Amino acid sequence: MNNELVAYGIFNADSSLLSELRYSVRKLFGRNDCSLCEISYGWNPFGKKDWKRACSASPIRIELIHRDEAKPAQLKALNNLPAFIFCSDDVWVELMNADTIAAFTGRPAELIEKLNHLLSTI
Repeated sequence: MNNELVAYGIFNADSSLLSELRYSVRKLFGRNDCSLCEISYGWNPFGKKDWKRACSASPIRIELIHRDEAKPAQLKALNNLPAFIFCSDDVWVELMNADTIAAFTGRPAELIEKLNHLLSTI
């Protein structure tokens, strides 16, 4: 049995090239609606260094996926996107919603710390 803890972050965006271009245009005009995108990538297509550093220091594994890559059961567990979810006893549970994630903009280490804390209570 694998006891590794994995939190899934689901972007409020699809994975297609067109979606990435649409996101960039919206971001240019200040209409970014994916705080998880901003925290983890911003303008860097390879990911922000502070995000990567925070993830590598975390005892949990964090997987980021686009909404079109999420399973129906994952999406059903959410109120809105972006969000972080976790599977507990074959049931998907929302750990953080869009508003909570947005509160950590510019503070990826604190976001990861909060995820660690939330998972420790499950």
